Amino acid sequence: MKILVYAHTSDPHRQSEALRAALGVTLRGAEVDVVLASEPLTPLAQRAATTLQAFGHTVGSNLGEVLDRADVVEVWGPERKGVRATCPAADGRPERRTLHLVRPNHVVAEGAVADGDDVVYLEGADHDLLLARIFTADRVITW
Repeated sequence: MKILVYAHTSDPHRQSEALRAALGVTLRGAEVDVVLASEPLTPLAQRAATTLQAFGHTVGSNLGEVLDRADVVEVWGPERKGVRATCPAADGRPERRTLHLVRPNHVVAEGAVADGDDVVYLEGADHDLLLARIFTADRVITW
């Protein structure tokens, strides 16, 4: 399986976290391409990028070059100001933008999607809109 990790952030901590996550999935046997929105921003990020490259994984800045080879795309966007993924909302759910991608002919159980979550049914979806929603989501769940 080829996984594309897209670190679409200028936050040095998020970028480092994305690169460490990329290293982690290689330990489970996945091939990884990493695309960075900027050069590595911390020594830790640089070390992770160098390690990935040493093991034959691609680390670069051209998303179009690697997108077609990916089986799975993992997007690391910027954290929302004033919102941390670990801070629960009033109803106990994490405060983050969640996008649910629903496969064709799949029925999502009632109550499985929280109020305020974004849902895209993949059959007949506008691909530009779909990508825009994925890149602005903090978390993507596929059904």
